[in-house]
Amino acid sequence: MTLYLRERAQSLTERMDDPHCDEKKLARTYAQFATINALLSGWTGIYRRELRPALQSGARTVLDIGCGGGDVLRHLAKLTQRDGLSAEFRGIDPDPRAIAFAQAQHNPANLHFEQADLYTLPSGADILLSNHVLHHLTSDELKTLCTACERLASVKVIHNDLCRDDRALLLFPFVGGWFRHSFIFEDGMRSIRRAFTQKELEKIVPPGWQVTTSAPFRLQLQWKA
Repeated sequence: MTLYLRERAQSLTERMDDPHCDEKKLARTYAQFATINALLSGWTGIYRRELRPALQSGARTVLDIGCGGGDVLRHLAKLTQRDGLSAEFRGIDPDPRAIAFAQAQHNPANLHFEQADLYTLPSGADILLSNHVLHHLTSDELKTLCTACERLASVKVIHNDLCRDDRALLLFPFVGGWFRHSFIFEDGMRSIRRAFTQKELEKIVPPGWQVTTSAPFRLQLQWKA
């Protein structure tokens, strides 16, 4: 439902994207992502529906583009280990601050992070994924992203993001308000206002891409080779 948020607030920027933002707040934001993504992003369900079957069928490499502090990949690596599956996880982000934080965490041997730009990668992976990347993009940038992902993924691509919705904007303070001394609350509210709706994504993406919803106020943009 988007009566108030009829149009994307594309001109908004997130505080943590400012290269001069408070370093302590940024580090706390990366640390708190693990909790808020576990609560709201739905990656356990996506793993069960999409990633686990692909890994069981022979996929072996997973690339997270715009990995931030790396919490999503660490979570997925734990799930695959629990299920006795073998996979190599790689996270890339153009922001050196994100990579420094990710590399400083307790990461398993099959999980690696590096500062890199998706569009200059010489090779990709079996599975490409992202969390909360789409809402940062313009329509043209989104199309370019899709083209790059088709080039780099040999099995499938999964982009998981917010869905712009008035109810999400009203409800998020009840969750985001618990996260103090970070950018979680302010940037979360801005992210909701910047997000796409399902219909908007469906009009923009190239043929072969599918937009689905699996949880309240969440969108998945997927492509299969």
